[in-house]
Amino acid sequence: VNSTNFGDQEDPSIATLPDGGWVIGWSGTFLPNTREVFFQRYNADGTPNGNQTMVTNSTDTELGAKVAVLNTGDFVVSWHEGTISGAEIEARIYDGNGVPRGGSFVINDPGANPFQTKQHIAPLADGGFAASWVGQTTNAPTFYRLFDEDGTPRGPQALAGVSPAYTFNEPTAVLGLAGGGLGVF
Repeated sequence: VNSTNFGDQEDPSIATLPDGGWVIGWSGTFLPNTREVFFQRYNADGTPNGNQTMVTNSTDTELGAKVAVLNTGDFVVSWHEGTISGAEIEARIYDGNGVPRGGSFVINDPGANPFQTKQHIAPLADGGFAASWVGQTTNAPTFYRLFDEDGTPRGPQALAGVSPAYTFNEPTAVLGLAGGGLGVF
C-alpha cells in the first residue's frame, strides 16, 4: 500500500468509496523522528488510483489515522496530533478524487482537555459527520461533536460518558443512525 518504506507504517483504516473503490489511511515515519498521516485511493479492481498522499506535514507526531467516507462521496481523514503539552484530534476533508476541500481543522474544543486520542468518524445521513474520542484523564471521558459536510462544527463538543476505570486506551465508536440519531460508544 505505502510507497514510503522508511520506519514504521501503522494504524491502517479503510473505507469504501461510492464507486466500489476504497481509500486507506495510515500513520507512518516520513523522515527520522517525524510521524505523518497518509492515504492511498484504490479502484474497484484493486489498482491504485493516483499516488500516495501525505495528509499532514508537521514537526509534531501524528498518529491513529482514521478514514470515513461521507454520504456526499467526500472522505474525511482524521488523526491525533501530539506535543509535549497535549494531543488534539485533527481532520481534513477530501473530495472523491483525493483533492483537499480545505486545510486541516481541530475536531475537539481546544483547551477543554489537553490530551485527546482514539477518535472515530462516522457519516451522517445529511452529508455531515460525527466524531467521537477519548480524553486521557481520570475516568476517561468520551466526547463527541457534529460537523457539517465542509467541517464546520454544529456546536461545541459534548460529553457522551465516562469510564469507571482509567481506560483511555479503549477506542471509541460513533454511528449515525437512521432518522438522524447518534450512537456513541
